[in-house]
Amino acid sequence: MTMTTMKVTMTTMMMTVMLTITMTTMTTVMTTVMKMTTLMMMKMTMTTTMMTMTMTTMKNDDDDDDNEVEDANDANDDDDEGDNDDDDDDNYDDNNHDDDDHDDDDGDEDDNDDDDEDDNDDDDDDNDNDNDEE
Repeated sequence: MTMTTMKVTMTTMMMTVMLTITMTTMTTVMTTVMKMTTLMMMKMTMTTTMMTMTMTTMKNDDDDDDNEVEDANDANDDDDEGDNDDDDDDNYDDNNHDDDDHDDDDGDEDDNDDDDEDDNDDDDDDNDNDNDEE
């Protein structure tokens, strides 16, 4: 090997070693930076999330107290409405039942009317016969 070849080889090896060290260092530094950045972002996210959850919980606590009263009122309203609906349905059924009874009465009246008409017709026929006989 000549001296020039030796120098080129040594320089190349040194460059390779330096590049390797630099790359390793850069990789380590970048990894550390990324970890720290990720950690910081996670901390910020967790802090924001915790703040949001706390604020939401505080807001919900206030709303829950109001909602409990409203829910109780709603429950009472629902019960009243349900009772009224049931009463309305019962009345409706009673009215329909009464209507059916009235229809039966109407049918009886029709029967009475038919009987009266038949009687009247018979009477008229009898009268006609009576008149003819006289």
